[in-house]
Parts: sequence; C-alpha cells; structure tokens
Amino acid sequence: PVVGTFPVAGFYRLRKDDQTIVRAGDDACFADLLGNLPFVVDQLPRHSHLIDRVRASVAGTPFRYLHFRRDRDFWPALDAAERG
Repeated sequence: PVVGTFPVAGFYRLRKDDQTIVRAGDDACFADLLGNLPFVVDQLPRHSHLIDRVRASVAGTPFRYLHFRRDRDFWPALDAAERG
C-alpha cells in the first residue's frame, strides 16, 4: 500500500482533438474544476467564500488543456507536460 500524502502535480482538462498539444489553462480550467466539486458549488449561494478557499488550495498548481488523439503521440505528450 501507498502511505503518505503527495502534492498534486497539475490539473489537466482533456480535449479530444486533431492536435496533440498542451496549452496553459485559464479561468475556464478553474471553472471546470469547480464544476467537478458539486459539494462546493451547492454551498456557494450561502458561503461564497468557498470559491476563494478552493482557489487558495490549488494555488501554484498548473491548470492545462490537453488536446489529444489516442495514437502513438498521446503518452509522450503527457510526459512532456510533466517535464514542463
């Protein structure tokens, strides 16, 4: 078993496309992250400060869009993104 805590290396939003590129994310990537946190979104009308807490929690972690085809270039593109 794996024991311990480990930092998140990055958040990737996958987009099936004819290109195999990684491009820097923007606020749309953060919005995608929030969309996957329904327990936070449900509370935003009453606790608007939660959005700032989520943003602070992921500060310094890169957000990226990964455009891909499932061909021989798919995995090397992921490896290249990790190397930055």
